[in-house]
Amino acid sequence: TFESVIAIIYLGIIVSVFSIYLWNAGIRSIGANKASIFLNLIPVFGAILAIFFLGEYLLSFHFIGGALICLGITLVIKLGRNSPEIH
Repeated sequence: TFESVIAIIYLGIIVSVFSIYLWNAGIRSIGANKASIFLNLIPVFGAILAIFFLGEYLLSFHFIGGALICLGITLVIKLGRNSPEIH
């Protein structure tokens, strides 16, 4: 149907371009090294969104995994090497 085609175009082009733009703006703002650390949060947000959109339930291992991911990100940010930036 026409509505399906419009939805596919919207999701395929507009949303994709907007998310890539926001990701690149974030990289420009904080740098690629720090931005790449946050890629590890994708499974955490995927699990959270699955609760709302798919009716999934979080179990104990989800919380443990999420906590380990957040701990790892915190350790990398706080204790990471301070290497000089290359311009």
